[in-house]
Amino acid sequence: MTSPRTRTLAKITLPLLLLVLAAITTAASAINIVFIGDSITHGGKGNSGNVAYASYRYPLYFQLKGAGHDVNFVGPQNNYNYPETYDLKSGVYPNYYTTFDRDHAGFWGKTSGQLLNSANNGGGKIFYPWVTNIPAADTPDIALINIGTNDASGGVAIATFTANLSSIIGYLRAANPNVTIILSNLMGTNAAWDTSTVTYNTAIANFVADPTNRTLTSSIVLADIRTGSNRTTMLYDNLHPNELGEAFMAGVYFNAITRSLIPEPATLVLIVGVTVLAGTFILRRRHDRPCSSG
Repeated sequence: MTSPRTRTLAKITLPLLLLVLAAITTAASAINIVFIGDSITHGGKGNSGNVAYASYRYPLYFQLKGAGHDVNFVGPQNNYNYPETYDLKSGVYPNYYTTFDRDHAGFWGKTSGQLLNSANNGGGKIFYPWVTNIPAADTPDIALINIGTNDASGGVAIATFTANLSSIIGYLRAANPNVTIILSNLMGTNAAWDTSTVTYNTAIANFVADPTNRTLTSSIVLADIRTGSNRTTMLYDNLHPNELGEAFMAGVYFNAITRSLIPEPATLVLIVGVTVLAGTFILRRRHDRPCSSG
């Protein structure tokens, strides 16, 4: 005959066990990740011959899969720029058309404002309808945003740029209030544009640090691709990453993404202990912090 204490423990334990099993089941679902940006995210033609670079998304995907993460890249695009004219650089992207998940939201040559302009050919005409009405299957758990290079080089005011960031993030949160936002700074370009890059990077860091840009369920973290980069060896045209630059960016973004792949909703910094039978399940959330390649 069981004691009252044992029966009481069983009544408490079973619901908790079901909750833990539900959490494990949820965690086992593929993590939807969208990459939002310009040509650096899109990938495309290099200037040293008729070759194309697939972008940082290619090495990042296989890095995540190799580490055992079940990820699903989402977005309204699934190619690189000039797909019918230039072949991908030989030997660098052998699985691009087979096992690589090509979905993304990168748009060659576009500013943040052009992504939000539904009349903009090759940019907002594709992105704006998607981000304002994201299909359920595409709902992002994580959104990595690398936008601003064209804004900086084109003289777009910081206030306009950050307002556009807020709009993009607002649409993402409307689709998923728990989405984790990873905001990348800019690696930099040639000397003529680098001053504006530094100014933009300061604005991006300030945007991430501003508590009004996060919610209780949706965090925002900085991915720092500026620190540690070598723009002489990592860019093929003083602007776009070659395979070395892609690998470097993928390493930074891998760290940012894996630090967010923890079981509970996105921003809460908490420790919860749940005692089930003789074991204790600890669910924890890391504090928001910048992510670099180290």
